[in-house]
Amino acid sequence: MEAAAATAIDVDVQPAAAAAVVARFFAVAGRVFEAARAIHYHHDYQHRTAAAAATARHSAGGGDGDGDGDGSGSVGDDAPQLPPVGFDRDQAEQFTASLRALVQQIDTAPTSIAVASGEQDNRNNSDSDSDSDSDAVLAACRKVTRDLLVHLARFHGSQQHQKEGVSDADGEDVAELARRLWPALDVHALGCVLRDLARRWEEDGRRSGSGLGLDDALVESFSRLRVDGGLASGVAAGGEDGLSVPEEVPGTGSAEPVAGVDAVGRGVSKRSRVPLSILEDFILDGLAYKSMRDREEEVTEAHNKTFEWIFGADGDSTDTGKQHSGGHTFRTWLEADGLGPLFWISGKPGSGKSTLTRFLFEHGATTQCLAAWAKGRPVAKAGFFFWTSGSREQRSQTGLLRYLLHQLLSADRALIPTAFPGLWQRISSMTTKERIQVSLEWTAPDLMAAFGALLDAMLPRANVCLFVDGLDEFDGDHGAMIDFFKDLGAGRHGRRVKICLSSRPWDVFEKAFKHHAIPSLKLQDLTFVDMRTYADDSLRQNVHVRRLAKKSPPQYDRLVDETVQRADGVFLWVRLAVSRLIQNFEPGQGMASLEAALDSLPRELDELFEKLLFQDQTAAELADTAALFQLVRAREAVADFIRDESANSLTVWELAFALAGSDDDDTALLGPAVEQIGAAECRDRYRRTTAYIRARSAGLLDMYASHAHGGSARRGGQPARFAALDVGAEHPEARLLDAKVTYIHRTVRDWLVGHSGAVQARLQAGTADSFDPHVRLLRSYVLRLKQPLAEPERHRRLDEWWPDIALAMTHAAFSSSTARGSPGRAQLRALVNALDATISWLWLSSDADDHWARRAFGSYEVRMKAPPIRAPFLCLTVRFGLRAYVEDELEARREEEILRGSNAVVVAGAGAGAGAGASAGSDANTDDYDDNNGTPLLAYATEFLCSRQKTLYPLSSRPLVAYLLSHPSPSRSNLNPGPNHRYTDFHTHKPTTAWLAVARHLRDARRRGWLAHYDTAESGARRWAGVVRDFVELGGADVHAVVLADHWDPEVTVRGVLDLLCETYGDADVAEVRDVVVRRAGGC
Repeated sequence: MEAAAATAIDVDVQPAAAAAVVARFFAVAGRVFEAARAIHYHHDYQHRTAAAAATARHSAGGGDGDGDGDGSGSVGDDAPQLPPVGFDRDQAEQFTASLRALVQQIDTAPTSIAVASGEQDNRNNSDSDSDSDSDAVLAACRKVTRDLLVHLARFHGSQQHQKEGVSDADGEDVAELARRLWPALDVHALGCVLRDLARRWEEDGRRSGSGLGLDDALVESFSRLRVDGGLASGVAAGGEDGLSVPEEVPGTGSAEPVAGVDAVGRGVSKRSRVPLSILEDFILDGLAYKSMRDREEEVTEAHNKTFEWIFGADGDSTDTGKQHSGGHTFRTWLEADGLGPLFWISGKPGSGKSTLTRFLFEHGATTQCLAAWAKGRPVAKAGFFFWTSGSREQRSQTGLLRYLLHQLLSADRALIPTAFPGLWQRISSMTTKERIQVSLEWTAPDLMAAFGALLDAMLPRANVCLFVDGLDEFDGDHGAMIDFFKDLGAGRHGRRVKICLSSRPWDVFEKAFKHHAIPSLKLQDLTFVDMRTYADDSLRQNVHVRRLAKKSPPQYDRLVDETVQRADGVFLWVRLAVSRLIQNFEPGQGMASLEAALDSLPRELDELFEKLLFQDQTAAELADTAALFQLVRAREAVADFIRDESANSLTVWELAFALAGSDDDDTALLGPAVEQIGAAECRDRYRRTTAYIRARSAGLLDMYASHAHGGSARRGGQPARFAALDVGAEHPEARLLDAKVTYIHRTVRDWLVGHSGAVQARLQAGTADSFDPHVRLLRSYVLRLKQPLAEPERHRRLDEWWPDIALAMTHAAFSSSTARGSPGRAQLRALVNALDATISWLWLSSDADDHWARRAFGSYEVRMKAPPIRAPFLCLTVRFGLRAYVEDELEARREEEILRGSNAVVVAGAGAGAGAGASAGSDANTDDYDDNNGTPLLAYATEFLCSRQKTLYPLSSRPLVAYLLSHPSPSRSNLNPGPNHRYTDFHTHKPTTAWLAVARHLRDARRRGWLAHYDTAESGARRWAGVVRDFVELGGADVHAVVLADHWDPEVTVRGVLDLLCETYGDADVAEVRDVVVRRAGGC
């Protein structure tokens, strides 16, 4: 290592500004990363240099030559120089000292970046965005620092060196030791974590405008961190072509679904004669997702006669010279090869980039220009609209690739086998029964490979043009996305590819496009005439304004010109301003009324939003507005969490029951009846709800009726079936109950969720303390169940209810109404029980034990072979993490047992752990074991301990697990007997305990790669390690317990599992838990 890197890094442990702490963290951690990476590069370079030397000697002399064979200095002066070996023991100790001091500095830093900068962050936890939270970055820095200390302790610990027999003089042995203790995969993960943290910190500083950014050179160095492919070797790869093949359950011979992924057998049947169209549809359906067309359809269509200038031919004239040059450049690019494969449309927020992109994508002139470019060859066209407010796929690389592939392959289905050769071969060999059990899980590498194969096959005979809007709304590495599109245009068929991209003029795009002479246009400089046309047409739709324009043309024209000039190229500003002018227009005051309204509007968008939402409303109106926007945000959070794309936006019908309720609603909630709602009531609710949205959204929300593609038709109790009711031709709007309520523009959402949560805090302050949007939406679902649009039908098709059940239960889990004794908590429990009771009424049961919730635990075949599910709905609420409900329900059951004179002993309080621990041991509680013993609540509470994968259930809740551990009952028939109680596993049908299940989860998670190195997520290692610790300290879990061997792993003790995790991940939280287990076991 270079001398400069060998010195300890001076860290001032006195309290300092958080920004300085984070900057110092990157300096220290970055130096450690470079040292660790150098260890592996040195080793790789030795081998590569030796191979290059041998090749050079062979080429020069035709033989081995006279080289000394050490690979050094034998490949000429151009040979790469070896990097430093890394760090020795002394350097590791110096790094350790610096990191320990850094931990102290982080601990004494301000708890909030906003406080350090003189601002206050009152962001509600449920609405916070961890990726933009400066406090979360600071916490992540502390976590990485502690993990690095664990890694370094392994390296320079005296006991480890003695065990390895390493001497100070044996530098090569030290390097080899470092490579073993700090594997390449671990170093690769460290580099990725540092890069992501630097990006998050930089983006947070840009959004907050607080000047908390890192040194530019430092940020640039981390943003370029690309670990060599050799270091990335060993990273677990996904299944071939996205086909997920699960592992087998030991001893059963059956497939084990991996985190909600459907199973497919390993056996391959004889090739069946399946029509090609069925296989093509199978892959196309797998590529499709519910929201893939939503954003494109929601983008505002271009106003009449706007944007036509972009197709202007050379020599045309327009009202502005700028428009002429912009249009000519784009048309020239579209029709010929001379300007390169990329075109960049940049523009301010709200300038109309998405509208222009949609205009170009759909316009016939685009097709004509592309035909001129292709010179007789066919042209395939595809588009994608990133949407930061949409589903995960709408803002991800996988979503982009899936939709582009879907469009291109739908147009040329014969290329599907070429794009997915491995997948095609496999499904072609399956029977229909096998194929319907397959679940396609797409990864970015799979899709990239398929996209490359498709272009290689398509471009020799056709041209391709892509339109991609909103690169700035991509949720990932923008530099990597830019490189992806550049690479498409730089390939061997680059002259047959055109890609039109749009984004905000961020530095990363300016550097990539503008600075490299890629043709572009600035939209805000070219749309004055378009905005004037829109403003004029919109104002004249009001009859009084139209009369005024005829009466005073010069004054009116000046007003329109002034409106557009104040917009400064931002189309959204004009739209909101014109709406407000019309709304506030007083015909009796004439032009003065319009001029006064215009003068009152701020010129900046954020200030305009502030005025519309907060300043122009009374306190009562603001309370209604705040409730509306909190409901919208609550649904966004829940739909994103359970990955339900069709539910990301609320529908009008859902809001109709979520807003302020009536006495009739309260009566319906309390009563057992399920009755069809009448047409008149439907119309009345629709009118009141849409009027409420228009009046209280300040023009920042819109209602969008999905067409043929959305999944929203099922939302809210099948509103699409409302067409069967007699609504009458007089009220056609009643058929739009499933219309989605969306933001009018991305900038609105950015403003609402940005600014360190200040806007959200003001909205929350504007509502009553008792208002809980998640409880309101749970209430809405129960009411819609009780008052369906169609005649109630009792049946056993749980799939029809399940998507809404999952939403409602997750809203309940997200609720903040959990304080003991509060009215909100009592209401939450009542609503959850009402949901259960209503679905139970609708469920066509076969016997008293046939509860609908049993269906949520597996197929009929699985349930018939498994032990009984006791209290299935309560078990389901545990799975969904409804801590407050579970606590209240268990306590109510205990009270009922006491009142009935039950002999059950209720054990509660801090002494529970000792009681549970008294019978600890892998063979403990043998007398309590029963072949029909149902799965205890603790097992359901820890079912998703380390990873959610594709499940909609949340990760294990530490508070819920702690409650169950602290309140067990020794009763054999009780649902919560303690961590060491033996029961029959639901899937394997073998005896186990909740504690052994946790240990096996950890062992399996390590093998499957579900755990992360340097896990900085709040829901990551710190959470699940805390759960394990609580099992030991609160529940008295058997620290000597043994996890039996299976097909993949040998038998191992609980301590052995933790040792494996420490060895693999070097995680500080796991190391602390391991130490607790060691102390409890009396070992060292």
